[in-house]
Amino acid sequence: MSDDMSDDMNSEHRSSTIQGGIFPVVMAGGSGTRFWPLSRQHLPKQFLSMGGEESLIAATMSRLTHIAEWADRYVVAGEHHKEGVITHCPSLPESNLLVEPCARNTAPCVALAAHHIASRDPQGVIILLPADHHISDISAFQTALLSAVEGAREGKIMTLGVIPTRAETGYGYIKYPGGGLDNQSRLSAERFVEKPPKRVAEEYLASGQYLWNSGVFIFSVERILTELNAQLPKLMTSLAPVRAAIEALDEAAYTEALDEAFMEIKGVSIDVGVMESADELEVIPLRAGWSDVGHWGALSEVNPVDEHHNVLIGHPEHLALNSREVTVYSDRFTAVVGLEGVVVVNTDDATLVCARESAQDVRLVIERLRHKGLKELT
Repeated sequence: MSDDMSDDMNSEHRSSTIQGGIFPVVMAGGSGTRFWPLSRQHLPKQFLSMGGEESLIAATMSRLTHIAEWADRYVVAGEHHKEGVITHCPSLPESNLLVEPCARNTAPCVALAAHHIASRDPQGVIILLPADHHISDISAFQTALLSAVEGAREGKIMTLGVIPTRAETGYGYIKYPGGGLDNQSRLSAERFVEKPPKRVAEEYLASGQYLWNSGVFIFSVERILTELNAQLPKLMTSLAPVRAAIEALDEAAYTEALDEAFMEIKGVSIDVGVMESADELEVIPLRAGWSDVGHWGALSEVNPVDEHHNVLIGHPEHLALNSREVTVYSDRFTAVVGLEGVVVVNTDDATLVCARESAQDVRLVIERLRHKGLKELT
């Protein structure tokens, strides 16, 4: 929150003249460790451009045009990412940047944002979004969001499930009845499934009854607060003084209560903490060129590839000779010869070479560097 919290929050209340508004909440607390060495603690994935001119968080905000005004958009991030959010989202009101004292996963993030929005518009609808995804068909995405908002206003919890194109083991899945592929169909979300092994993922793909979990959720303020109170009562008890400070427009009390609450609460995702047990949950199958751009191997989903499915980013003269499915990311000229399924990344102080199929494990490099005390490389 800004130093002038009281004035900002009074402004928030004045701007909320229409009840039942739409309030996007963008979660920007991720570390993006799978994109090391480009992504670092001070420069996580959401502040990088991985498939276009804009950073991922700026592109996320751009997709909200015609959905919500800047005054109604929120970003939740950690203290060390605050300046990055301000830089990449210059139109975001300072009071709408909610800074968490420490990372506690997504359920506390959602609860904090819901309290702020409830103080402005208790009939509002929240669109919960990750900051670091790529979507190529913005119109289809917006159509799905607006259909989901209609469901949320009826009291449903809505989510977008991406129509799978392969047996992906890096995503969670949502089981649904099948069919409904027009970005507007509202279907029953029968259960959430964690990231499956390859064999199970292949079965899911073949069945036609599973969607990738996009991490996008849409619900009314009233509904999500009800679910949080019912399913995560300890979390909500810890945040009660925070809510009281928001209502009182008391900056000092807010800061103190927020620090104390985040020291107490345990981290839990909104998926596990709420969605896996919630009733009346519906999913809209999404076909919009979605990717979570989760690791170096995924760059082929959001960047041009050559005839051998190589992705060459950076220097205009990179060479990939007798090579297939190679990813090169470097400002220095790089040549690869006779390779298949390899990632090569160069930065000023580090180089990564890994098998494309092991790109999910790049985060292990961060763990080893920290263990060795080489924090300057993380």
